[in-house]
Amino acid sequence: VGIRVSNQVCRWTEGESLFFDDSFEHEAWNKSTEIRVILFVDFVRPLPGLLGVLNRFVLSLFKKSKAARVGYERVLNTQIE
Repeated sequence: VGIRVSNQVCRWTEGESLFFDDSFEHEAWNKSTEIRVILFVDFVRPLPGLLGVLNRFVLSLFKKSKAARVGYERVLNTQIE
C-alpha cells in the first residue's frame, strides 16, 4: 500500500499516520489482498480571494451531503474492540 505525491513515494505503516497536501499531483495504490481504509481530513487553509470562498462553499455542501451523513453515522455506530 503506497502513495506518490509529486515525485515522492511513501508507504503506509499500520498504526501510523500519513499527511500530504492533495493540491499536488498524487496517486495511491493497494496491491495487497487487505482492505485499505482512509480517513480523509480536509484542513481549511487560507486561500486567496475566490479560491477561499469556493473552498468554504464546497466544504459546506459536503457537510450537508448524504455521503457525509452516512459516514458520520457509521463512525458513531462502530464499536471499538
